[in-house]
Amino acid sequence: MTIEASEKHMANSDNEQEVPDATQDTRYKCQDCDGLFEESEVQTPLYECGNCGEVFNRDNSNTGSNHQCPNCYRMASKQDDISCPDCTGGAVEEVTIYICDVCSEEFEEEEEYTSHYTEQHTGGDDDDDPEDEEEDPEDEE
Repeated sequence: MTIEASEKHMANSDNEQEVPDATQDTRYKCQDCDGLFEESEVQTPLYECGNCGEVFNRDNSNTGSNHQCPNCYRMASKQDDISCPDCTGGAVEEVTIYICDVCSEEFEEEEEYTSHYTEQHTGGDDDDDPEDEEEDPEDEE
């Protein structure tokens, strides 16, 4: 079945509501604190002092603009090209996120977006319909 045929089938189905594709964007995720950041928020680069072990970025360096350790004032080596703005320690990886076009909420997984859209923007799923629930004979006592 082609993509177009599949979309028509979904649109014509009485039991399924079509979930629109989410807007995709790139974020950076810290592997230590799980924070998600836009490119403009990620700090670059991250340095580690070989003398005292201090990890810092240029903003936190001795002079605020180089790679001189703020503790022992020795020159440090670059540890990573990008760093987390919150914990300044974790490795940061590039991830794709899914953004709901209705409410702008961001999701790391497409399945999370689909579930959110179905529950929040289409009135929920059919399982929550009180008319469909069978009466429990014990409740009538």
